[in-house]
Amino acid sequence: MIGETDTGVLAEGTNGADGTNGTDGITPHIDPTTGNWFIGTVNTYIHAQGQPGQDGQEGPMGPTGLTGATGPAGKSAYQSYLDTTSDNPKLTEAQWIESLHGHVG
Repeated sequence: MIGETDTGVLAEGTNGADGTNGTDGITPHIDPTTGNWFIGTVNTYIHAQGQPGQDGQEGPMGPTGLTGATGPAGKSAYQSYLDTTSDNPKLTEAQWIESLHGHVG
């Protein structure tokens, strides 16, 4: 048995029919290349550390309709402001942050 899997290979030897000692059993080992359990030279195809889990599902979307809550992928909100504003001159990042709080300096 490896975990809950019966490999069908005896781990200990059996006595001969006439009562004499039989051959020794085969000790399982982990193959360093595959990471699988081997019994002698037999690959059981059972990975010693278990199989990796599947990726979880994507979480739900957050609330929509919030101004500035989302922007194009890979851009900061400030970069989106720079790319889309008609302000001339454009606010510095510090000024822009202040404007979010109702203050323009």
